[in-house]
Amino acid sequence: MLIFDANEDQESVDRSMEELRLGTSLINSKVQVELQANEGNWQALAKTLGMIQSEQASLKKNIEDLQGKNKRIESSIHEYDQNQKRQLSELQELCAVFSQDKSNFHNYQHREASKLEKILELCMDMKTRIDERLGRFPYPEALITFFW
Repeated sequence: MLIFDANEDQESVDRSMEELRLGTSLINSKVQVELQANEGNWQALAKTLGMIQSEQASLKKNIEDLQGKNKRIESSIHEYDQNQKRQLSELQELCAVFSQDKSNFHNYQHREASKLEKILELCMDMKTRIDERLGRFPYPEALITFFW
């Protein structure tokens, strides 16, 4: 049978309590260190999150600026395209007018050439008649001096 001494038990309990207090204090210190480390990590994460949100806002603004520029560029391209189509249409109209003018000029040239050919034929006929008439007179020079 075991007999316990009350003093020894009390000392043992006191030692155990002291070990518990030291262990609890050590655990409490480790917990505090971990809490401080976690707090530092949370602050770093919050700072990083703030930088990410700032960068996100900056990127959003840049995207909006680029979208505005893109709309202006698209508008300019559309306007340029419309101008090119208008200029092409005007050029086609000018080409049609030129073609008609060229055709009219060729027709005019042909008509005038025909008139000139007729005039040349009339001149040749008149020359032939004049030559025939002058050939009836023995001395054409006499006619010339007669009229002078």
